[in-house]
Amino acid sequence: MSQLNLSIYNATRDNPGGPLVLMEDTSDAGIIQPILDDDGRMTLGSAIGQIIAFVILGGSFAYCAYIL
Repeated sequence: MSQLNLSIYNATRDNPGGPLVLMEDTSDAGIIQPILDDDGRMTLGSAIGQIIAFVILGGSFAYCAYIL
């Protein structure tokens, strides 16, 4: 979720041209990390899920290439 950078806004709010408004992205929504066990290895369920996801992704690309 984007948030207003208040330190920049407050420092520049009295400028004759108006304040400088910067939005910062504070979410981790785009970062997908595999689930790891206590030893730092990928769990079996996580590995199976990634294989299924890559098969679906590859199938989607192949389908689009075949149709187009």
